[in-house]
Amino acid sequence: MDNRMGEEMQPEKTNHLEKTSRFEKEVVLEKKDTEHAGSGGKLPYTKTRISTIPLHAHPEQERVQPKKEKKKRGPIFNFRRQEKKIKNKYDRDEVLVGSIKTMSLLVITIVLSVILAFLFLRGVIDIFALGKSDHTVKVSIEEYSSIDDIAEVLHENGIIRYPTLFKLWAILKNDTDRKFEAGEYIVSPSMNYDDLIDLFVPSEYGRTQITVRIPEGSSVDDVIDIFLSHGIGTREGFVEVINHYPFDTEKYWFLQQTPDIVGEDVDRSACIWRLEGFLYPDTYYYYSDAGELTAITKMLNRFLDMFKTDYMKHCDELGISLMDTLTLASIISKETLDDDDYKPVSSVLHNRLRSADYGYLELDSTIMYLIRNKEGAYRELTNADREFVSAYNTYKRAGIPPSPICSPTISTIAAALYPDETDYYYFLLTVNEVCAYAKTKEEYLALVEQDLVDRGEKEQSEEPGEV
Repeated sequence: MDNRMGEEMQPEKTNHLEKTSRFEKEVVLEKKDTEHAGSGGKLPYTKTRISTIPLHAHPEQERVQPKKEKKKRGPIFNFRRQEKKIKNKYDRDEVLVGSIKTMSLLVITIVLSVILAFLFLRGVIDIFALGKSDHTVKVSIEEYSSIDDIAEVLHENGIIRYPTLFKLWAILKNDTDRKFEAGEYIVSPSMNYDDLIDLFVPSEYGRTQITVRIPEGSSVDDVIDIFLSHGIGTREGFVEVINHYPFDTEKYWFLQQTPDIVGEDVDRSACIWRLEGFLYPDTYYYYSDAGELTAITKMLNRFLDMFKTDYMKHCDELGISLMDTLTLASIISKETLDDDDYKPVSSVLHNRLRSADYGYLELDSTIMYLIRNKEGAYRELTNADREFVSAYNTYKRAGIPPSPICSPTISTIAAALYPDETDYYYFLLTVNEVCAYAKTKEEYLALVEQDLVDRGEKEQSEEPGEV
């Protein structure tokens, strides 16, 4: 007993595991007693000691909690990040500036190219007098005038646009050392630089300048007559040059398509003139002693300047030769009086040539060309003329005549190559000097009848009244 009391009085020596186990046993016992009391039994008094030691205090049951890392607070102002932002912004700005510089350079290059091309074109037009006015101006050249003085005089009178270019051209042609003759001269903007320089060179024979105007629609016979009227050359000399002179076919490439046989069978098939259609109508300037070769060569040079190589490509696309193109253009020149009628008339010719029902052009102008060459002058046509069998009688011969019937201009050549799209197969040059068009023969005959009425009324109105 003493021993028990002594044991009871001794403090309990227990470890954490035993305290935890005892706590769990007391809880279980209390739970059992509670269940027993609920069944009617008396709940005994039980002293329960609640341990204040946490369940996980035991080393084996201790759970390791991860340490929360303290969030590092960055510096208030991050210089590196700001430097990176500045660098990226600088790079973007540099790329943008570079793009702007590139685009600006490209735009400037394009603008300068356009300006240089425009100036070059204007210079070429001034040098070769392409499409310039043919009005004449009298200029005075002083004694001992240099090429600089002549350039200024021509510029002041509106003959040339660029005096500096005129002087450079003279240097390239070695004409600056030539002596120029003082006096008064008739000049025109349509004269090229070479013609202008040659004009002022002194002549041992006292030559005078002659202005020769070749109208549109002039045939070779007409051209010869015009030259003879100005005292230039002889008919025999022109016939020899036009039909037989061996021109350089590399320079005058268009002459490769001219016929080899001319003038032998005028009525049937052969061409009358080899150069018909190539003597370009324009205003020319010659010396009084100029020969036939000089006169014709200058006209061929003018055709070479005016005829575009693109026209030759379009001839190939249409499947017609250069001679056929010039022939159609010459017919347009003869059959019309107004530029507005060029392309509509060209459409009539093309429609007839493509049609199986209208293979004949039925034109008076081609027969008139034959009469002009056979009889030396134009006259009124008769029904007998339209029945006459010839290569130039388009009432009896289908297709295009063997050669042009006059020298066309570049406008009619373009109209022959690029006609309007129409359904017309007839046209009539009325008394009012405009063309009327018809799709059928009935419409055409109605136009003829109306034109006869208009002609009669016009003749009556033009008769002198009674006094």
